Amino acid sequence: MNLHLGYYPTVVGQLREMDWPKEAMELVDVLAQLLPLDTPERKTWMENRKDVDLSGNWKVAGFQPGMGYYEGAYTFKANPPKGEDEYLVEKEIRYANGVTLKLGGEGTLYGGYHLRYALAPTPLTGRVEGVFDLDAPGMGFKGKWWTVVQDTNAYGDEEFYKADGAPRVFALYPQALQAAGASQKITLIGVNLPASLNGGDIQFAAANLTVKGIERVDDSILRLEVIASATAAAGPSGLSIPGVACDETVVVFNKLDGIKIFPALGRARVSCGAAYPPQGVQFVARGVSYGADGQPDTEDDLVLEPVEAQWWLEEEKTRDGDDDLKYLQTSVISGLYTPVTTYGPIESRYQRRGGIGLIAIGAAYTDGGQPLKARSLLGVTVPDFITHIK
Repeated sequence: MNLHLGYYPTVVGQLREMDWPKEAMELVDVLAQLLPLDTPERKTWMENRKDVDLSGNWKVAGFQPGMGYYEGAYTFKANPPKGEDEYLVEKEIRYANGVTLKLGGEGTLYGGYHLRYALAPTPLTGRVEGVFDLDAPGMGFKGKWWTVVQDTNAYGDEEFYKADGAPRVFALYPQALQAAGASQKITLIGVNLPASLNGGDIQFAAANLTVKGIERVDDSILRLEVIASATAAAGPSGLSIPGVACDETVVVFNKLDGIKIFPALGRARVSCGAAYPPQGVQFVARGVSYGADGQPDTEDDLVLEPVEAQWWLEEEKTRDGDDDLKYLQTSVISGLYTPVTTYGPIESRYQRRGGIGLIAIGAAYTDGGQPLKARSLLGVTVPDFITHIK
């Protein structure tokens, strides 16, 4: 609690409806029961954990909103001058749209399982930071990276596994198949995938999904030709390959009923000089199948692949004379909104209000001649002036 108060001292003044120090301390015992430091599981892990060496090559796959799926490789090299568990990191990835990117930097492995790195800026990105947790038995990491220069607002969710590890599929895309009887392509990403496979070797858990062809790009990439018949059951379906670990699933759907924007409420921050660049919001529009009940926003809805939508901004009226859109209007490219206003009063605005407010963002996509639309909210607020732990 003292650490939190030290980093966020304004919490006392901002939360005037409560005595923050007193109530926070009363919560300590509750948190200690919910999140104890010492548990039997932690003790077992401490007694059995082994030293981990990240040196070598790793296969990576991930998804970056606004850019799409990507795959590539990491190389980790020990960095003795910086100390134990310190590494030099090289990363090279290829997006499904053909764009390639090379990055390099340094990383630290904390506690034998938690990796944090910082990669130098490139012509396409600012400085990149990432946090990942290790699954030691499988020698694989899972986590997230983001660009520190927030006006690009790029981030990605990814996994990577040791290239010389046991055979495994750890990613696939696209992650949805339409039950229409037509041929569709799926790419599998893994490590040490078998050299000789035929369609019958890859089995889907759901009936009426058939692999008609396999292209082996290398020992880490397989491209499948799959047919999902019109009678295939809608919903998630796992797949299996002899001798290969695979926990991936595809979503089978009958038809595209609508689209949905994520996040449902985005938060952007205006700029305040070079030290506080604008923080944007990367929205993604995904297809949605309404499931057996045919109704939106119910439990059987299936969220599908991202779609290439058209984007716009519109007013979200919350008061008489609402003029937020007038000051927050700008182009939205590939779902990315970046504020154009700066911190401070606008002389021409009523009550000299700043360039902040609540508006809406819309997306439209046409599928088979059917127009589909969605709407989410976008809050634009002041800069975050408090340094954060990263």
